[in-house]
Amino acid sequence: MLQAPHAPHSWAPWQQPETEALWARIAHLEAYARELEAELDRARHCPVTGLWTRGAWEREARQIVATGPAVVLLADLDGFKPVNDRYGHDTGDAVLRIVGRRITTWCASLKAVAGRLGGDEFAVVLPAGPRLAGNVDDLREAVAVPVRHGGHTVSVGVSIGIGRCRSGWSGDSAARLSSALKSADEAMYREKAVHHGGVLRDRRGRPVARPDTAPEPAVVPALVIEG
Repeated sequence: MLQAPHAPHSWAPWQQPETEALWARIAHLEAYARELEAELDRARHCPVTGLWTRGAWEREARQIVATGPAVVLLADLDGFKPVNDRYGHDTGDAVLRIVGRRITTWCASLKAVAGRLGGDEFAVVLPAGPRLAGNVDDLREAVAVPVRHGGHTVSVGVSIGIGRCRSGWSGDSAARLSSALKSADEAMYREKAVHHGGVLRDRRGRPVARPDTAPEPAVVPALVIEG
């Protein structure tokens, strides 16, 4: 059978203008996708502490809760508002940034995930395990280490509430997480009341007292001027 002769090819398909334009378009879309992914990652992380934001943390926490028994910690800094009031938000941000690093370090060995819920409130979720009380005490001690910034040193404390997500509890992971967060929030405020001499305070550090009771003065963190 006779075959038509092959025409000589002096070009490759990917060298044609239309193909080059297509590859350029693909490269542009890939770069745009990477940029969107980077923007999404930045939106999921607190710009001050580097921890997950609330929504992102809840998504990560639900995955841990879904795998088995878990523990939720809700941590609220003690004496943080006076830091901002007296030394400014730059110092306040420095405290939050360093506290975020300390929480991240604490989480690393426990397979825990931490997030900043807002202000000076943080949440942690971790698989249930032994030595919980000791680990929580370690976290308290880590947060309470004085922070040096701008020629002075400030100290804050932390109140931590604990909530448990039990594997046998009915409901999906979102409901179990919500229940554990509520329990942790209640426990955290009970501990905060103890830290403030039995006076319960709201999220801004203001005393919640009877109308005939004078508010307790705010606790002012220690200030040590560096020579």
